[in-house]
Amino acid sequence: MEALREPISPELILVTPELRSLAIRQLPAIGAASASAASEALSTMRTPSANAKASWPMPAQLALYAGWQALTGAVFGLAAFAVFLALLLLKPLISG
Repeated sequence: MEALREPISPELILVTPELRSLAIRQLPAIGAASASAASEALSTMRTPSANAKASWPMPAQLALYAGWQALTGAVFGLAAFAVFLALLLLKPLISG
């Protein structure tokens, strides 16, 4: 019953004690070995190549985003105003 002495993880709370102890035994050990393995995995990750397209500077990205939001807001605002105006013009015809 070694599994009952360890804290119950939310993932293993609904399984049998035997299955839970088996899952806990198969988990990797946490310590210096796993930390070095993680740092090694990070060091082997691909870095962007030299010919990768450079990103725009942050102020330019913010200005572009603000401009886009203003444009889409204006378009949707005009569309809402056009619908409202059309309803006002159609009201006399409908209520007749």
